[in-house]
Amino acid sequence: MHVVAYACIAASLWIAWSRRPVAVVCAFRSRGAWLVASLYGIVDELHQSFVPGRVCSFADWVSDALGAALAVVVLRGVAEGDQGWRRLASALFVASLLSVAAATFVNW
Repeated sequence: MHVVAYACIAASLWIAWSRRPVAVVCAFRSRGAWLVASLYGIVDELHQSFVPGRVCSFADWVSDALGAALAVVVLRGVAEGDQGWRRLASALFVASLLSVAAATFVNW
């Protein structure tokens, strides 16, 4: 659920900032959407440490950040056409490697 929820947050931010031409602010829009969603994930995890029955988890934050990155990469791939889809394929490969590494680290 973390991946889906934070993908939705990042996608919402990316789309909200899409009123300007794609080439002008695509890098700002992508990095900004990922950064805001990831920071919100950190705040949410810290908040959970104060709630009885909830746990602050690094693995949850990694899931939050990966979900936000996935949404940004997909939206950017759609916006940039063929060049964007090549980046999307390589970014998905890297994201899958990171998620496997994070899951292995957490369970280790």
